[in-house]
Amino acid sequence: MSVPFCDLAMQNLPLRDEMVAAFDHALSTSEFTVGDQTDHFEEQFAQMVGAQCAVAVSNGTDAIYLSLLAQGIGAGDEVIVPALTFTATAATVEWCGARPIFADINDTGCICPQSCASLITPRTRAIIPVHLYGQPAAMDEIMVLAEQHHLCVIEDASQSHLARFQNQYCGTFGSAATFSFYPSKNLSACGEGGIVVTNNLSLAEKIRGLRSWSGGTHSGVNARMHGLQAAILSIKLPHLPAWNKERRQVAHAYHKRLNKMDIPTIRFPRLREDVFHVFNVLAILAEHRTNYIAALEKEGIGYRIHYAQPLPLQECFIHYQHKKGEFPVAELFASQEISLPIFPEMTTEQIDTVCGVLQKATIN
Repeated sequence: MSVPFCDLAMQNLPLRDEMVAAFDHALSTSEFTVGDQTDHFEEQFAQMVGAQCAVAVSNGTDAIYLSLLAQGIGAGDEVIVPALTFTATAATVEWCGARPIFADINDTGCICPQSCASLITPRTRAIIPVHLYGQPAAMDEIMVLAEQHHLCVIEDASQSHLARFQNQYCGTFGSAATFSFYPSKNLSACGEGGIVVTNNLSLAEKIRGLRSWSGGTHSGVNARMHGLQAAILSIKLPHLPAWNKERRQVAHAYHKRLNKMDIPTIRFPRLREDVFHVFNVLAILAEHRTNYIAALEKEGIGYRIHYAQPLPLQECFIHYQHKKGEFPVAELFASQEISLPIFPEMTTEQIDTVCGVLQKATIN
């Protein structure tokens, strides 16, 4: 049987009537940009993650960009980012006129605090830890570094809605945190969306101005969340804890089956014991990755690679003149990682099918 990488249609089906009603409301009220729907979602989301305020924006990329701008990051500044993550985390630093400084990751896939420490200079202004795959980064060590060197911490929580580090929600450690509501995320819009959360009311107001061409010394941008997306997200948000619970059950089943199969060429990124992982991505590390990918494709099993090349080795960042071998853990993940299908509605039969394909590919 084929297995999709994710199944948004199945998730949306029980909510269809509410979502259609939200569309009808938007058409009848013409509330297409920020307004009551957006205000309501901001309040809901901030309350759920334990932040004082939230500012809804057009997507996760703009959330990072505006968080940097609002904290004065600009020309001559350096911002430490992980070597393995989505391009936007580093690109937004450049948009501000600053330079991304790439830190290696550790065996969890998240940014390595020791690598960060070695990169701090008098020009360093901020660290952007990414809670990769849905597993929180080492926020205790990162916050100590930030306090010692008077740095901003902007959490990129795009893959970690309601994840927790030592019982504290991701998004509540730094001066600001950003989330994405891209369709593949644990909480997804019907299109694009993002949000910034913070406990700093002044910072929230700066971001609120920047998203709508009212940035004061900076002209600002057009980064408003559509009212319709806010309405859809408000409908979905109460279901997020249950969806995360189901994702964790699926992930546990994968771990149990694959560990029992004892496939020597497949392992998982290390799972910290002091975190609540929400498994936006179910990542494995596979030697001879091309063999497993060929088997998955042959059987119609959806997969992704997060990510195929470390950021400092990508062509768009080639001007920093990094070389292979500088980021050994990120390079290892980039050469071996495969993201397997995972979604709340995934069945035991589907999990068994995926694991069976991997086991058969190993034997062959």
